[in-house]
Amino acid sequence: MAPVSARQMTATRYYPLPAGFVKPKVGDGMREGLTAVWLKGFSGVAGICVDLGDDRRLTHHPMRPFPAASLIKLPIYISYRLACQTDGLDPQQQLVLRQRDIVGGCGRLQHAPPGSRFSLETIARWMLTHSDNTAANLLIERLGFHRINLLIQALDLRATRLERKLMDRAARAAGRDNWTSPADMLTLFQRLRHPPAALAAVAAKTLATLERQTLTHKLPHHLPTGTVVAHKTGELDDSEHDAGIIYRGGAAAIAVVLTTHLSEPSQGVALCRRVGVWTYDRMAFSP
Repeated sequence: MAPVSARQMTATRYYPLPAGFVKPKVGDGMREGLTAVWLKGFSGVAGICVDLGDDRRLTHHPMRPFPAASLIKLPIYISYRLACQTDGLDPQQQLVLRQRDIVGGCGRLQHAPPGSRFSLETIARWMLTHSDNTAANLLIERLGFHRINLLIQALDLRATRLERKLMDRAARAAGRDNWTSPADMLTLFQRLRHPPAALAAVAAKTLATLERQTLTHKLPHHLPTGTVVAHKTGELDDSEHDAGIIYRGGAAAIAVVLTTHLSEPSQGVALCRRVGVWTYDRMAFSP
């Protein structure tokens, strides 16, 4: 199969991203709900995008860059899936875990003894479902920064950049970080939900993996038991993120919440939960 080109990746029309970002068609009540309820007493910086479909969109600081935290694992995973689809990368290839590969934070691989062997497919899956930092770094080494950033550019994620490995505090102190924006995450999930033909299989596998997410304490936390949410979380010392697709019956909505400069992480978690509930409830009503 021929490699997927940037033209193919961007062949479908998505939510616009240039300066003068299209304002959502929302009523005053929706705006008041955002400013007066969601952000009341909130001491950090928040960026929010909600797309309910039928031109019902709500945004708050959509273009602002935020430290990506573990949201950067989304383009890493998509780059991996494309390498399997177009370049013959074998998902069953085994990698041997070395002591120097192991980093802390989230994940299962940090608890495995050096010398353990894992397939690329297992590593990639755990990177999303368990937000495994060691897994992310192994895939960055296997794929390369350049390849992943080319994929980010091809997807037209204009504020998103991979500049360092996960848990690399020295790189962050030197000014290198991973970045994204609420608008970029909205666009990414729109591409996953309505992919061009060349990305259909990649999108389906990515969403199926995200539906198996084990970190469900943000957007899905207060939703009814059994609600399907294909999403990815992220956190740093002063940042709490969650972004994904919430399903209700035959409907689907995209919700993105990014926060930073938090005095208490619980504020960011609470905001994600409020946006998740509001989005789910709003899906029950026609525009």
